[in-house]
Amino acid sequence: MKTVLIFSYYFPPMGLGGVQRTLKFAKYLPQFGWRPLIVTVKDVSYHGHDETLLEELPPDATVYRTGSYDPLRLAHRLKIRSSKSGFGASVGDFSRWLLVPDKQIGWMPFALSCARDIMNAQPVDAVFSTFPPASAHLVAARLRDTTDVPWVADYRDSWQSGEFSRPPSRLHGMVQEEIGRRCAARADRIICVTDHIAAQISEYRGGSDGVSVISNGFDAEDFEGMGNDSVPGSNGFRLTYCGSLTVDRNPEPLFKAVRWLLDRYPEIENEVTVTLVGAAIGLDLDGLVSYYRLEKVVRLSGYVTHRESVRQLVRSDAVLMLITSPPGRSRGVPTGKYYECLASGRPILCVSTNRQGLADIEETGQGAILDPSETEAIARYIKRLIEGRETGVSPETAVSRSKQFNRLNLAERLGRILDEASYR
Repeated sequence: MKTVLIFSYYFPPMGLGGVQRTLKFAKYLPQFGWRPLIVTVKDVSYHGHDETLLEELPPDATVYRTGSYDPLRLAHRLKIRSSKSGFGASVGDFSRWLLVPDKQIGWMPFALSCARDIMNAQPVDAVFSTFPPASAHLVAARLRDTTDVPWVADYRDSWQSGEFSRPPSRLHGMVQEEIGRRCAARADRIICVTDHIAAQISEYRGGSDGVSVISNGFDAEDFEGMGNDSVPGSNGFRLTYCGSLTVDRNPEPLFKAVRWLLDRYPEIENEVTVTLVGAAIGLDLDGLVSYYRLEKVVRLSGYVTHRESVRQLVRSDAVLMLITSPPGRSRGVPTGKYYECLASGRPILCVSTNRQGLADIEETGQGAILDPSETEAIARYIKRLIEGRETGVSPETAVSRSKQFNRLNLAERLGRILDEASYR
């Protein structure tokens, strides 16, 4: 079995969507001849943790956890909860000006030292790094400059216009773009989550040679046994959102639509429950719920384990997706939950500023995509859902129909790319 050295700052027990892609690659790569060695950071101050995710790692996988001088690691050492502390937020804002290309640059020397120790102790056949953060690519690039081990670079987000790319000044943006071009040119192979990102990176690279698309996906094993737990319609109508809630995933357009609906059909207030499952980052959800007078309708569950979030999707009557960032940031970057929403089989209400990359929702007849500004249209679609005029399919049927997005199949594709890179 060959060995791949993986650089992934965001990795379990950290939770949220950013860890799923690398975790599932590590879970399934041994089935395709690759043993994963993961270099990540030690405990950091973060918005969600899910220890159960570590149970998914195969026996072949080894995780190396290093120190770091980045703000999240320092906040943990100082026992500062960065998501709620004003001090922590101030440090985060300041670090955007001081640390280039990102605040995880303080992890780079630790990760690099760990990688060299690993490579001195055993053969490594390929290196894999995943962005964000950009610092993970810088570690891999440094190794590529000093060894003959091929490097596969993964882009989970757009380097130049994604939700993680918001340079505080024009100069910062120019420096980050130059770093991006160098990384794209240096990697032996590149994978991206969307065609849109692949086109951007190909421009950086000077051509599309060596650039492939491997989308995000869902793990069929996460849905096993969920069909028996599905009881939609038993306790009124349930609309569920699972995922982080941020300025780019803002539920306010939904709240506005639900308020519009209840003002015209007050009799349904006791029939509808809107459940938001996930960490709130930079949003006053309680304030929004109060402003729209939705205390009887909206339930805020907070962060739960990944397994529980899947269960919440499957046992709902309909599921919600939110992509409310400006089109320039959201274009071509559907959330990882998109594929789990498809696999749930439930009707999907997608409130999005951009339709690119979301075609399967409407092409399969599983839901609708509406702009956040379309308050009345969103409200009327919710009414159709309540009345049962929009129906889904069983989780088993949905998982089978969406098999091209199965994490097992996606890992097989990565395994082939690693094979090609290592045989060069």
